[in-house]
Amino acid sequence: MIFFYLYSLAHAAALINRATIQKRISRLQKNRFSLQSKFEKLLAVIIS
Repeated sequence: MIFFYLYSLAHAAALINRATIQKRISRLQKNRFSLQSKFEKLLAVIIS
């Protein structure tokens, strides 16, 4: 019984951890996308 409780607790912690990691990754991807678009705009201004 105690083992099952610990297992479910660890499983829930792993799920929460995975969710926060995915949020962090998506936020990084958004930041990189906005930086990339800013860089492309700057490049377009320099070229034109």
